[in-house]
Amino acid sequence: MATVVIDEQGAHVQYKNNQLVITSHDDNLSWSIPKMNIERLLVVGRTTLAQNALDFLLEASIPTHFATTSGFYKGQLCGIDGKNVFARMKQYERYAHPTYRNDLAKTIVRQKVNNLRYFLSKHNRYHASASIESAVTAIKATLQGLEQAVNTDEIRGIEGACAAVYFQAYGSIFEHRNFQFRKRSRRPPLDPINAMLSLGYTLLLAEVITALQSTGLDTYVGYLHSADYGRPSLACDLQEEFRYIVDELVVKLVNLKQIKPDDFEYQENGAVILTEPAREVFYRAFESKLRGGTTYEGKRHSYRRIIQQQAQKFSKSLFESEPSYHPFARPKN
Repeated sequence: MATVVIDEQGAHVQYKNNQLVITSHDDNLSWSIPKMNIERLLVVGRTTLAQNALDFLLEASIPTHFATTSGFYKGQLCGIDGKNVFARMKQYERYAHPTYRNDLAKTIVRQKVNNLRYFLSKHNRYHASASIESAVTAIKATLQGLEQAVNTDEIRGIEGACAAVYFQAYGSIFEHRNFQFRKRSRRPPLDPINAMLSLGYTLLLAEVITALQSTGLDTYVGYLHSADYGRPSLACDLQEEFRYIVDELVVKLVNLKQIKPDDFEYQENGAVILTEPAREVFYRAFESKLRGGTTYEGKRHSYRRIIQQQAQKFSKSLFESEPSYHPFARPKN
């Protein structure tokens, strides 16, 4: 079942007759979503939820996430924590051991970077580029430094160096000359490509948080990402192996001209965001990407199912004596 996205600025949401009813800010437009069609909910921008809507979402245990129109993840509506307290206890125990934490962080970074490297290599098979080939070689060489890293700061430093090279090469993949991309910018995104990446990563993060919460784990205690107030560090960890999904999607939307240069708004603080109609195009494309999926353990699965399975595997791996988690490896075909 798809994620329901409410992205109507100034709208008001109520729960009536077993359905969510969304009313526009001027009361001129109203539509409803039946309860049976809501498995996950993402609220983007300025929307008000009535108490009866909040009660319904909590009682039905519907994962509900909030984000800004610029793609910043704001948080979630939290009910009772997962019942698997033993998983959380083991998670905290593992976190207290630096060697375990470092080994797991290295595993996460290695597969994330390899997934991105494979993505560049696949593109280069059809569009030969000396700059991309050079980037792939440089990323592979930089990644070898993981073996000598002794703490998570050094591990993140190597990840950052690989990401810088990757994003330089990533910008050359776009075929539309009006879409220029040189480096990653976040809060706020400063160009159209960064606007789409930020929004896509936020949608992906919400999926990962939902998957992890079903295991009972604490999404705020991670191993690669350090503990930081308000940051779901474990979800950020597990998100890394799937980031290429968003990168591929953005390239497709631009190169197939499904998103155009005039689909963006430029704000006074320098932020660039997708227009509301363009965000709807992006949501549909992201949902289609998650449903489409890829090969996983010899069979075709949706990416949403793969994310859920990886969250379960991560939880189980915490009970092993040594780090045994295997991040998802992007198929090389």
